[in-house]
Amino acid sequence: MVIVVKRSNDIMGQNPMEYGADIVDDYLDEDVEVKLKWFNQPKGFGFVVPSNKDVDAFLHITTLQKAEIETIGEGALLICDIGYGEKGAMVRKVKALIDPGLMPGENSEELVQKSGFNGMQGIVKWYKPDKGFGFIIPDDGQKDVFVHKTCLEKHGIDVLTPGQRIKMAVKDVPKGREAVTIEMMEDIDHKDDRSAQDQADAVRKVA
Repeated sequence: MVIVVKRSNDIMGQNPMEYGADIVDDYLDEDVEVKLKWFNQPKGFGFVVPSNKDVDAFLHITTLQKAEIETIGEGALLICDIGYGEKGAMVRKVKALIDPGLMPGENSEELVQKSGFNGMQGIVKWYKPDKGFGFIIPDDGQKDVFVHKTCLEKHGIDVLTPGQRIKMAVKDVPKGREAVTIEMMEDIDHKDDRSAQDQADAVRKVA
């Protein structure tokens, strides 16, 4: 299927509600399963990876809104129509949401259960705030795990310090492994302490 419409060289400057409407598709690939690579909610766009091609397809928030989807999380799975043209690959239509992915506030264990990612602990090797990434030494003794600043931002973490102990969900990527969610072990221990205290208080009230 070929969509013949007016061309534009400035797709970023147009009305967001008409985003991509004036770009020509060389062809349209329909009913493709895609996985969310990342999505910046404040900016209103992100990228997905089609299951049948090794490319990144642009996804605009208005395309989600037309499918009545307000937000999607890390690792979300969707069925989409992907248009291919001179501007690259772009999601033209979202037909179904298979898995909403990891939503803000979910932890590593929840993501592991939902997505099949590997859950593990590790120690921060180094992190460079100016570059926005770093590496974690995993407890499984395998290759160091890459961590990007977007993973930290998603969980309200400003920076990592060498030697900090963390818990994470890890996915395989072409160059190795990457953390998709991260939690500080100090925070987890404090949560466990509060939970234990709440249970003890409840027992005393019943008694």
